[in-house]
Amino acid sequence: MAELDGRWVTMNGAKVFISSKGDVIKGLGRSYHLKTLNDEQIVDLLEKHLDDYKNEFDPRFVKRGAGCIAIIGDELGAGQLPELITEDELAEEVANGGKELWRGFGQGGEKNAEQFKTGELYVGKGLYGCGTYTTPDKGVAEMYSGNKPDPKSMAHMVLKSDARIVEYDDMLGDYEKGITRNNLIAIKNARYPGVERFVTDDLKHFIHTFTFDVGGIGLLQGYDAIRVKDNKTSAGDYYVILNRGALKVVR
Repeated sequence: MAELDGRWVTMNGAKVFISSKGDVIKGLGRSYHLKTLNDEQIVDLLEKHLDDYKNEFDPRFVKRGAGCIAIIGDELGAGQLPELITEDELAEEVANGGKELWRGFGQGGEKNAEQFKTGELYVGKGLYGCGTYTTPDKGVAEMYSGNKPDPKSMAHMVLKSDARIVEYDDMLGDYEKGITRNNLIAIKNARYPGVERFVTDDLKHFIHTFTFDVGGIGLLQGYDAIRVKDNKTSAGDYYVILNRGALKVVR
């Protein structure tokens, strides 16, 4: 992917990227936070994308990783581009309360690292839910970049100081008790009283699929990241990023 030549500026309260020629290439909007929906609106959104769910193995969705979560995330704003910054700007962000993070994209992962910074969001799958896994420990991130870490296969970033972060244990409680899941199923049942089960089974399955993932629940609740406590190593807590717009990434 071609190098972006330009800079981020604030125009009318919104962050936009201005090319070296003066063209406005893209913007982050007035707020980077995810759209927040009530349960009725969430069911509306899932119904809207029911055909996408039924075709989740379509190459268009497979290339997004957790395809259905990526599609719903797009609607909520999770796929917005991060602001690209310098190392000096990152240090300033950290000094102002941002959380410094790293991610390794695997051996030869330069293309994936570039996509993360400037392209379509790929939503990874993992033990603690779907999202982008990051760590505050550079050494840990380097382990995921192969035996000879290539700086171009790494992403150095900061999670914004006002990001909405939820603890993994809190999301796990929702997951295990089925709180969000049961609320959405109840709305689905109320909408289709007396309808033959098979008619609405696809929507029920979509709700189950989405809410049987901690990252999916966090996304629906408007969180930018999930913090996973790591009490076994000295690496520090892991952060599963749900909203890429909550990050500033070194170019």
